Amino acid sequence: MPWYELNLHIHNVEKPWVIDASKNFEILKNDVHQLASLTSGNEKRLWEAVKSELNEVDVKDLEYDHPLCSGILDDTSKSLTNISEDFRNIFNASSKKFLIPADETLKNICGNFVKEKESASKRVHTKFGNANFGVFLDAREKLQEMTNQMLTTLSRVWVPPN
Repeated sequence: MPWYELNLHIHNVEKPWVIDASKNFEILKNDVHQLASLTSGNEKRLWEAVKSELNEVDVKDLEYDHPLCSGILDDTSKSLTNISEDFRNIFNASSKKFLIPADETLKNICGNFVKEKESASKRVHTKFGNANFGVFLDAREKLQEMTNQMLTTLSRVWVPPN
């Protein structure tokens, strides 16, 4: 049977990433709503303005790699560029408390990982041919050890904001 006889409604099928993006976006909107409820003064007005801007966004109109689709609100998001400069300054000041100071140990762990992966990817192609996407070629123990190193370093560097 030809495909056109299957009576498919292709235009009604959502792109797979939209479902996950919508969930991430809803979590972000809930977080912003909670911030608007828990803060006061200028910061409360900031989160109310951001909440209002987010309510105007339709995830389906965004590209799959847009930060909002991952639940990320950054200072380049339209939701923040549309609010007043005073609110953007408040956002930038309040977001600084979430920055993690640079740490050479962590940089070295990540740098070594990237270098190792770059050289391994050259070897993998000849050794394994086309490896399956999403399948780790490293042993589970090696990945766990590297994750533990990174978390240990982060625990020494990062202090949760007040």
